[in-house]
Amino acid sequence: MNIIYFDPYDYNELTEEEQQYFWDNGISLDDWNYMMLFPPEILKEDGGIFYCDNHHFERMIESTYGEVEWYKIEFRGKEYALGISYH
Repeated sequence: MNIIYFDPYDYNELTEEEQQYFWDNGISLDDWNYMMLFPPEILKEDGGIFYCDNHHFERMIESTYGEVEWYKIEFRGKEYALGISYH
């Protein structure tokens, strides 16, 4: 299983097109702590809201501030579950 990790210091590793893709899909890049890309099958969906019910993955992305949002995205040609932690 491959997991991709970004923190705000890695922001320059995201191309302008990738950053715009996030914004265009309702993913805020303001005030984030870090983001991780997981295999998409870890996500569950309830009424259009994505969540992860796997305690281990949730703990990996959870910050001390505790606000995590989940999305299903396409990134660099593959589908992923994106967990992004905000402060």
